[in-house]
Amino acid sequence: MKNKINLFGFIALAVIISLLTIGCPEEETAVTSVTITPSTASVAKGANLSFSAKVTGTKNPDQTVTWSIDEASKKATTINSSGSLTVAADETLKSLTVRATSTFDTSKSGTATVAVLESFTSNIRKTVNGYDIELWKQTASKGTVSMILGVDGGTFKCSWSDIDNVLFRSGKKFSPSKPHSEIGDISVEYDAPVFRFTGDVGYLSVYGWVTDGSPDALIEYYIVESLGRYNPGNNGTNKGTVTIDGGTYTIYVTDRINQPSIQGTKTFKQYWSIRNSKRTSGTISVSKHFEAWADKGLVSISNGKLYEAALKVEGYQNSGSAEITKNILSINGVPINK
Repeated sequence: MKNKINLFGFIALAVIISLLTIGCPEEETAVTSVTITPSTASVAKGANLSFSAKVTGTKNPDQTVTWSIDEASKKATTINSSGSLTVAADETLKSLTVRATSTFDTSKSGTATVAVLESFTSNIRKTVNGYDIELWKQTASKGTVSMILGVDGGTFKCSWSDIDNVLFRSGKKFSPSKPHSEIGDISVEYDAPVFRFTGDVGYLSVYGWVTDGSPDALIEYYIVESLGRYNPGNNGTNKGTVTIDGGTYTIYVTDRINQPSIQGTKTFKQYWSIRNSKRTSGTISVSKHFEAWADKGLVSISNGKLYEAALKVEGYQNSGSAEITKNILSINGVPINK
């Protein structure tokens, strides 16, 4: 009797287990999402950028994906099977969408947005989002340069190697030019986390030109935030100091004899405000420097016509690089790209 009961219990247990198994089928492999890293990025025309993809789901789905670009204007803009994007040097789209599609479940994919940045390796003038961009290299055959523009026009990356003299700048060229007081209160808010170079001569500054002044008919001006060991003011006249934006600047005047200018080879004056304590970020009250120069007797800055105000990186007979991650030029408190 006891053996019959045990047998009955065993059979009942087997039936219960069978029923539970039928009611809870084994979980299947499934894909829930595909994620691309980085999800947003920027790349210069003619350059490459690598992406990776992660396939998420149940029971460790296959990580294999198919890479594609939703739309490109040039055939040379491609992405390979490893996720390496190449942007054609003449790509005209300003933004690309990179897509990774699961090979296990082709209905599941992820995307990344890529801003296409303009890049220059020779002298150029261009306007982007209200900012006037200029790359000027003194000797075309000597050394190499590169300037990559940010999407906002004000920001940029630049590098140079074995050059004579190079200027990278982004700001505003005023046309028609007029006295700075008629233009308004000019300021620049900036950040340059990278600014490095070999040798002694390099400047991070607000820069520009003033024309038709008296007694100085042509002026090249600098408001220098950071520089190398060489102080250009030592070759000129010290006009004293001024405190602006929490820093002390020494004002100098120097002469340039038969040198390149916006009017060709000319003899002209240079006005300088050189910050005694270097910095690579902050706000520069440009108009206050103009007023300080006039107070020191440099009246041509006021009666002349302002041609340009720009944040500038300069290298001289050296190699270097810089990155401008913020450059907001405002007039009367309003950014020029608004």
